[in-house]
Amino acid sequence: AREHLPQADLREADARDLPLPDACVDLVTCVTGLHLIPGTPAVVAQWARVLRPAGRVVTATFASYDPAQHHREQPGSQPPYPQRHAEFATVEALDAQVADAGLTVVRHGTWTDGHDVLLLAELARGAR
Repeated sequence: AREHLPQADLREADARDLPLPDACVDLVTCVTGLHLIPGTPAVVAQWARVLRPAGRVVTATFASYDPAQHHREQPGSQPPYPQRHAEFATVEALDAQVADAGLTVVRHGTWTDGHDVLLLAELARGAR
């Protein structure tokens, strides 16, 4: 990333304790990672904390996932880390996971590569 974006301020940090001030970010993205993150509520709370009032979060989570067909895994094998796809597989499930942080799904759609189906969602602060 540094090679391709030399002007960018790239930081490595614990997602549960972002080294950023409150309300300083316009956009947070998390693509096919929520199901792997331990302590998801703390991470989502950090997203909400650093977002500006009109900020957005964009996620891509697995709505349909078949490990036997996934290109990075051997058929029948289990990855060496926990996966919690069901917690983020539907709009309703994702919305419930982000509710305590004051976020809600405001727009969504799906995309597939022919095997996996991704739920693409935009989250924002909003009334439930």
